[in-house]
Amino acid sequence: IVRMIENMLRNSDMKLEVKSSLSGFEALVIAGEFKPNLVILDIHLADVEGEQVLLSLRQRAFKILAISGDVPLLNEVAKQGADDYLAKPFLPNDLLDKVQFLLGIGPKTYLEPVEEKDG
Repeated sequence: IVRMIENMLRNSDMKLEVKSSLSGFEALVIAGEFKPNLVILDIHLADVEGEQVLLSLRQRAFKILAISGDVPLLNEVAKQGADDYLAKPFLPNDLLDKVQFLLGIGPKTYLEPVEEKDG
């Protein structure tokens, strides 16, 4: 999913500089060096709890878009400081719309509780 998101952002009309990581620890290092305007954080990480990474990132001055297939967890991370979130699976335009909004270059959306899908 990391490469898919990276490709969507690089191929968008937004002309973004994109850095990616496959681990929470590496993401914290990159965020410290790169100082991004936005971090897209998959809450389920192999090496560290996504909530721990979120709390560490929250102390810095950039936006955080949390993504996960775990809807109750997304609602919880919104309370912990994520600026917005996106439930997996998602459509490419949903991701791009949220990125534009968080970077202040797109239409306004509102943070609302995610509803669990039946089935």
